[in-house]
Amino acid sequence: MIIACLAVIFVTSCNKDDDDPATSTVKTITAQVEGGSSLNSKIDEVRVFAYSRSGNEEIAKGAFGNGGFTITLPDNLASKFLYVWWDEYDIPDGVNISNKSVKMSDGEGVWFVAYKGGEPVGWIYYGSNNTDAILIYVDGDVNITGSGSQKDGDWTWNYSRSVSLKTGWNFVYCTYSENTTSKTQTSAWTTTDPGDLKWIFDENH
Repeated sequence: MIIACLAVIFVTSCNKDDDDPATSTVKTITAQVEGGSSLNSKIDEVRVFAYSRSGNEEIAKGAFGNGGFTITLPDNLASKFLYVWWDEYDIPDGVNISNKSVKMSDGEGVWFVAYKGGEPVGWIYYGSNNTDAILIYVDGDVNITGSGSQKDGDWTWNYSRSVSLKTGWNFVYCTYSENTTSKTQTSAWTTTDPGDLKWIFDENH
């Protein structure tokens, strides 16, 4: 699984209120988690955390029941959560940023932690075997587009970016594949939902 999705957009190495996060700004997340009601005995709350300059901070939470949860995200994030990522990372050749004054939340996105009786019991993520959906906040509209290829020793990294972010909360879908025979790594970031993702509970995290 891809963890640092938005961060690695730039390094030179490797308003929906329904169940389906979409390409437009996200305000409320209503999720059914794989495993359904069997998880009710394990989870009673889901909390959302974001990275700030002061450390990890809780920014939202919601009760867990009937195999899922609903969480309303904050309308705005304070400046301590926001960064100009393209000032801190190299932009790969062929990738263009439409508005370099826009700030965004941490490149790893926010994360969803499952709780039972006030204690963390695992985390919940939205994804599939080779795609992660990363939830980030931006304080302005920005498009990140382009593609290219870079060599790293015997390996070749092929990348493409088709990301259109609107002011507020957005999902970015990050897909990664690797071919050891041809020694190629391929990464694609988009704001178009691939449509085959699920909310998964990982109690080992």
